[in-house]
Amino acid sequence: MRARIVALVVIAVLVVTGFAALIYSLTRPDQEPIQAKPSAQLPMVDKASLERAIHDAFTSQPPQSVICERGLIARVGQSTRCDVTMSAAYGIQPTVTVSSVDNGKVSYSMTPAVSKTQLEAAVADMVTRTRNAAPQSVTCLSGLEGKQGAVAFCDITDSGYTSRRTALVSEVSGLAMNYGLTPVLEKSVAETSLAAQLRQSGRSADAVNCAGDVESKVGATQRCTAVISR
Repeated sequence: MRARIVALVVIAVLVVTGFAALIYSLTRPDQEPIQAKPSAQLPMVDKASLERAIHDAFTSQPPQSVICERGLIARVGQSTRCDVTMSAAYGIQPTVTVSSVDNGKVSYSMTPAVSKTQLEAAVADMVTRTRNAAPQSVTCLSGLEGKQGAVAFCDITDSGYTSRRTALVSEVSGLAMNYGLTPVLEKSVAETSLAAQLRQSGRSADAVNCAGDVESKVGATQRCTAVISR
């Protein structure tokens, strides 16, 4: 006779599963105000000039490409967003806002952020580096704001099951954004741990299956099923 035991694996303290969350950081560009001349015919910074000015701001680590949604109207408070690609796995999407217009010169500031597509590429790269194997897919629910403590949730599908991970911003300085994935108790580790606990209690499980990974935060739970022969 077999009995099915359903258990909740509970994380009581933070658990690190043998690897540190990979942290992505963008080299901080020159912090001096960026300036560009508006078009002589229209009161705006044209798209090409804006892209060139942003590219040139990254003096120590030039981006592979800069693509802005549109040009920037030369009026304080006007803004646009630009996709800055640093590598195949990493980029940012800063919001560019006009801060002042003086004698034909437009000065503007940039606020960092990561788009949904950029975050998915970065998370896939983090998982690949950690497990030495690429996940089947990564789907993030949103992009990531450039604010310390900001979070975004991403679903990672690998080996036939999907787990949710949290991308967390740890530090922001200028355009530099440091963020990584919170560590988890992996599904296989949770299953092995539960099987070992059952053996110690005098019951040997024929099979143990957990629904997914367990987030490493206080109070996190995951449902696991053990089949035991009597």
